[in-house]
Amino acid sequence: MGALICVTVSTLALAAPPPDKGGGGKGGGNGGTDPTATFQPEFGGVRIGGRNKTDQFILKNRDGSIEVVAHEAPSIQAIDLSPDSAALIAYFNDNAIYLQSWSADPTFTVSSVDLAYANPRGLGPPSFSPDGKRMAFLEIAENNKVVVSVCEINPVDRDCATVSSDSVFTQWKLNYVHFHPDSNNHVVISAKEIGVVDDRVYVHELGSGSAPSGPLNHEVTGFDDVGPSHGSSPPLLVTNTAGVPRFFSLEDGSEQFRSFSGVGYGYRFNCSSDAVLYLETGSGGPTLSVAQLDGASEKLGGKGWNINRGHDWIHKTDCP
Repeated sequence: MGALICVTVSTLALAAPPPDKGGGGKGGGNGGTDPTATFQPEFGGVRIGGRNKTDQFILKNRDGSIEVVAHEAPSIQAIDLSPDSAALIAYFNDNAIYLQSWSADPTFTVSSVDLAYANPRGLGPPSFSPDGKRMAFLEIAENNKVVVSVCEINPVDRDCATVSSDSVFTQWKLNYVHFHPDSNNHVVISAKEIGVVDDRVYVHELGSGSAPSGPLNHEVTGFDDVGPSHGSSPPLLVTNTAGVPRFFSLEDGSEQFRSFSGVGYGYRFNCSSDAVLYLETGSGGPTLSVAQLDGASEKLGGKGWNINRGHDWIHKTDCP
């Protein structure tokens, strides 16, 4: 297990990367105050490295005034963030999944990044379960079939204590998988049976021994994210049509109409499914933004976010 690394976050400035490119590093000054005691990361995103520069994974607070480099590497292909109760960050690159932990008590720290699981035959990006104790992902099994696999996370060593595979999809083409936002035993997949032309979205019970009998909605061919039920709102799925989001119930597939003022990609729900984090597109490049559903949109500032590499909320266990 890697050691914890203390990072000093800076106001409107990046924390400098550590010499070994591992976890966090020292940040710039901010007039003598120390924000580490109050820094509570709300979301993160991959900032483009560019020529001869590494990719950086940045954690930020809600108003965007404080940010810290949690990890940097030559390439970060995808990320996922667990709920704050588990405080884990998953990185995906070159058929391998890496895990990092963080803590905000008493000051903000991040651990080194540890290899959790790898499959040289082929592996897809991970998705955390709602309790943060498991990860789901697609991988190529020894028989060269794509399977849905689930990692039981060892939180001490930050690796997979066990990995079990669900092989009921041998006659399917699987695209990607995400844990159901309200269940630690169900996943949402984009897939199609062999011989079927179009992809559809399915809800699948892990370990059930059978594939889903029908799609969630025949109009929905893929999705950006899924969000938990909250109050009277059902768990939601968001899909993207030419930059404009559409929302559907994960209970019955019905469309849930929400007004939305922005245009962009990579929509990610918050813990109450009433706001989305996304990359708003424009002439200057994608800008990380937040939009309240049926409300206003605000830009969080800073260009250069990689639209294809990932950004996400840290879901609050005690969601307001």
